[in-house]
Amino acid sequence: MRVAIKAWVYKSATFLLALSMVGFGLISSILIFAEMVGIVASMGYTKEGSAVIIGAIGLVLIWLVTLLGGSANALIQAGIKQAKKVEKNHG
Repeated sequence: MRVAIKAWVYKSATFLLALSMVGFGLISSILIFAEMVGIVASMGYTKEGSAVIIGAIGLVLIWLVTLLGGSANALIQAGIKQAKKVEKNHG
Protein backbone atom coordinates (compact mmCIF):
# COMPACT_ATOMS: atom_id res chain seq x y z
CA MET A 1 0.00 0.00 0.00
CA ARG A 2 2.77 2.46 0.85
CA VAL A 3 4.52 1.76 -2.44
CA ALA A 4 1.36 2.61 -4.36
CA ILE A 5 1.00 5.85 -2.41
CA LYS A 6 4.64 6.76 -3.05
CA ALA A 7 4.20 6.09 -6.78
CA TRP A 8 1.01 8.14 -6.82
CA VAL A 9 2.83 11.02 -5.09
CA TYR A 10 5.59 10.92 -7.73
CA LYS A 11 3.03 11.05 -10.53
CA SER A 12 0.95 13.77 -8.89
CA ALA A 13 3.91 15.95 -7.96
CA THR A 14 5.41 15.85 -11.43
CA PHE A 15 2.05 16.57 -13.06
CA LEU A 16 1.38 19.53 -10.75
CA LEU A 17 4.88 20.89 -11.29
CA ALA A 18 4.54 20.59 -15.07
CA LEU A 19 1.10 22.19 -14.97
CA SER A 20 2.37 25.11 -12.90
CA MET A 21 5.36 25.54 -15.24
CA VAL A 22 3.17 25.73 -18.32
CA GLY A 23 0.62 27.95 -16.61
CA PHE A 24 3.29 30.39 -15.44
CA GLY A 25 4.93 30.39 -18.88
CA LEU A 26 1.65 31.05 -20.66
CA ILE A 27 0.58 33.86 -18.34
CA SER A 28 4.00 35.49 -18.38
CA SER A 29 4.13 35.32 -22.18
CA ILE A 30 0.75 37.04 -22.44
CA LEU A 31 1.91 39.77 -20.05
CA ILE A 32 5.22 40.21 -21.87
CA PHE A 33 3.42 40.45 -25.21
CA ALA A 34 0.98 43.05 -23.86
CA GLU A 35 3.81 45.17 -22.48
CA MET A 36 5.81 44.90 -25.70
CA VAL A 37 2.83 46.01 -27.77
CA GLY A 38 2.61 49.13 -25.61
CA ILE A 39 6.33 49.79 -25.88
CA VAL A 40 6.44 49.30 -29.65
CA ALA A 41 3.35 51.47 -30.12
CA SER A 42 4.96 54.32 -28.19
CA MET A 43 8.17 54.25 -30.24
CA GLY A 44 6.75 55.95 -33.31
CA TYR A 45 7.26 53.23 -35.91
CA THR A 46 5.02 53.07 -38.95
CA LYS A 47 2.04 50.72 -38.77
CA GLU A 48 3.80 48.20 -40.99
CA GLY A 49 6.99 48.32 -38.96
CA SER A 50 5.09 47.95 -35.70
CA ALA A 51 3.15 45.00 -37.08
CA VAL A 52 6.34 43.22 -38.15
CA ILE A 53 8.03 43.81 -34.77
CA ILE A 54 4.95 42.71 -32.81
CA GLY A 55 4.55 39.64 -35.04
CA ALA A 56 8.18 38.66 -34.51
CA ILE A 57 7.84 39.06 -30.74
CA GLY A 58 4.66 36.96 -30.82
CA LEU A 59 6.35 34.18 -32.79
CA VAL A 60 9.30 34.10 -30.38
CA LEU A 61 6.97 33.91 -27.38
CA ILE A 62 4.94 31.11 -29.00
CA TRP A 63 8.20 29.25 -29.67
CA LEU A 64 9.29 29.66 -26.05
CA VAL A 65 5.96 28.40 -24.70
CA THR A 66 6.21 25.42 -27.06
CA LEU A 67 9.69 24.63 -25.70
CA LEU A 68 8.33 24.92 -22.17
CA GLY A 69 5.54 22.50 -23.05
CA GLY A 70 8.12 20.01 -24.29
CA SER A 71 10.07 20.37 -21.07
CA ALA A 72 6.91 19.84 -19.04
CA ASN A 73 6.17 16.70 -21.04
CA ALA A 74 9.68 15.38 -20.39
CA LEU A 75 9.21 16.12 -16.68
CA ILE A 76 5.96 14.18 -16.58
CA GLN A 77 7.54 11.24 -18.40
CA ALA A 78 10.44 11.22 -15.92
CA GLY A 79 7.98 11.23 -13.02
CA ILE A 80 6.02 8.32 -14.46
CA LYS A 81 9.25 6.43 -15.08
CA GLN A 82 10.34 7.03 -11.48
CA ALA A 83 6.95 5.88 -10.19
CA LYS A 84 7.18 2.67 -12.22
CA LYS A 85 10.71 2.14 -10.92
CA VAL A 86 9.47 2.48 -7.33
CA GLU A 87 6.61 0.05 -7.98
CA LYS A 88 8.95 -2.45 -9.65
CA ASN A 89 11.58 -2.34 -6.91
CA HIS A 90 9.11 -2.67 -4.05
CA GLY A 91 6.28 -4.53 -5.73
